[in-house]
Amino acid sequence: MKFDYAASAQLQGGRVTQQGWMIQGGNTQKFQFKVWAQDGNVIVPLQLVVYGPIELGPSGNDCFGTLVGSGPMAITDTVFGPPTWGQYFVTAYHPLEVQTNGTVSIQSVGGADLSQAQLSMDPIGD
Repeated sequence: MKFDYAASAQLQGGRVTQQGWMIQGGNTQKFQFKVWAQDGNVIVPLQLVVYGPIELGPSGNDCFGTLVGSGPMAITDTVFGPPTWGQYFVTAYHPLEVQTNGTVSIQSVGGADLSQAQLSMDPIGD
């Protein structure tokens, strides 16, 4: 599927909002991810992160999940296995820059046409 990698995270009211995908699975199921963009004839691998398992917050109006793994996963042909059964949020990785004056911005990813990024996400067994 195509998506706009560059616009999948936005700064709004001092918070970062992100677009992504929800997957459901357990520790016996695995998913294979591939995400990339084109820069002319060159394929540029992009990065995803996975949070979960997703749980409702105390007020019921928000939810949360911890980052699965030790950091962003560079996805060129990566297999992800949820550590426990649940729902997981998969989203593009956007590093943040914090200036000395406290201003936060989303780092740009240069080169490729990120508005035409491609994602494939396939379950590979359980």
